Amino acid sequence: MISDEELQEWIDVIDTDRWKDLYSVLLELKQRRESDIIPATKFLNAGMYAHISKVMEECDEVSEAADDDEMDLYLEEGRTENFKHLLEELVDVQFAAETAITKILPDIQDRWALRRQVREKNAKRGYYGVGK
Repeated sequence: MISDEELQEWIDVIDTDRWKDLYSVLLELKQRRESDIIPATKFLNAGMYAHISKVMEECDEVSEAADDDEMDLYLEEGRTENFKHLLEELVDVQFAAETAITKILPDIQDRWALRRQVREKNAKRGYYGVGK
């Protein structure tokens, strides 16, 4: 696979806006692929109760990692290093939930449609308003 740097070097040689636009699209696609929430396919044969239990277990780990009265202070001071463990546990919740969702909806198109539906519902409720 070509690295970001190699791709940028190649684009720099071909100094046109069209190629730079293509590079931007390819780079965004690469970044999205690398940040996708993917199901743990190793566990897809487990029963639904096991999946829901895993999601709940990960939520408990988030609660334990968040047991710090100073979190708001850390945020105000920009001390994000204090959130490393909490952030990892939150992502574990996302992955566990994605695995459970995939158990029910194995087709990625169906999962995308579900996400659109939930985003639209949340938008109607005003959840995406800034500072509200």
